[in-house]
Amino acid sequence: ESDYARIADAVSYKPETSWNYELGTHLNLFGQRLQLDAAVYYMEVHNQQVSKFAGNYGYGRMTVNAAKSYSCGMELSLRGQALDNRLTYNVAYGYTHAAFKRFDDTIDGVSVSYKGNRAPFVPEHTLAASIAYRLPLALTAMRALTFGADMTARSQIYWDEANSYDQWAYATLGGHVRLDFARDINVTLWGENLTNTRYNTFYFK
Repeated sequence: ESDYARIADAVSYKPETSWNYELGTHLNLFGQRLQLDAAVYYMEVHNQQVSKFAGNYGYGRMTVNAAKSYSCGMELSLRGQALDNRLTYNVAYGYTHAAFKRFDDTIDGVSVSYKGNRAPFVPEHTLAASIAYRLPLALTAMRALTFGADMTARSQIYWDEANSYDQWAYATLGGHVRLDFARDINVTLWGENLTNTRYNTFYFK
């Protein structure tokens, strides 16, 4: 019966429920040349589903429940045009504080509490920005040339519920060139992580 109980505990979990509260706005400024979106939110989550590796049963992944957690933060984005709409740009920033209110686990027969720890895989700060300039061309075959750059950044990311392993903040830079031809044909060349930034994308023990 103890074996069946362990199996049932490994393959079953409770449904996740949440209460979500959000307040936001969308503004068109300067004759709609600039758009602003802003929002603040709070989420109360019960039985949050957390994916983890089943160390006692091999390397498979299993879902467990954190009894109670919450997430609060804000999002802000700007989009705009300038220079007769030839220059376009956007900036997006997000702040998230996701933590456990009550989450008890058992590791090697020892009870462990993750209360107050940050939820894994959730960066606290995210930032993305891009800018592009479109140059019209008075050519028969080619109508315009667009070139631009973009950047993404993330702050520290914890990989586990104990917050013992993490990925430090990092940023990557990209760029692109687009050629617009006649008859609605275009070709875009992209380059990503041009700074050759090294970072981890996943962790497991």
